[in-house]
Amino acid sequence: HDFGLTGWSMPSSRLIPCIPNRLAYLRWVRDLDPGTVGLDVGTGCSGVYALLGGRVFGWRMVATESDALARDVAERNGVSFDEEEEVDFCVCNPPFFDVADDREIAGAAAEAKTPGGELAFVLNYVATRRVRRWHTTLLGCKTSVKP
Repeated sequence: HDFGLTGWSMPSSRLIPCIPNRLAYLRWVRDLDPGTVGLDVGTGCSGVYALLGGRVFGWRMVATESDALARDVAERNGVSFDEEEEVDFCVCNPPFFDVADDREIAGAAAEAKTPGGELAFVLNYVATRRVRRWHTTLLGCKTSVKP
């Protein structure tokens, strides 16, 4: 209700994003002067970046999502999907772990695991998605960043 979102819902089997952290990330993106059209890569059920980007910052946000349930829920929550639209910037919170990682995870496997882990996910989307200004991402594994 703090952001004027009505009718928003999430399946209990999926990860619920920490809104203050997601909003802080979008504020950092805003400070880059990103433009006005953004893409949320792998939006998940919540569509949190797409929805907050539109409501709080006035950006036109579109999203991608490969998981059918997540896409369906995100659409019902008001997220737009247009993979052909030219965008100024991308935001992304990729799945952290490689599919071969046998650790227990919360939520659905599609939310936390991807072939090659988060670094492979990010490198793939940067290589395949053209943007006018910025690609940005949150990384969760220290091993993904080299000093």
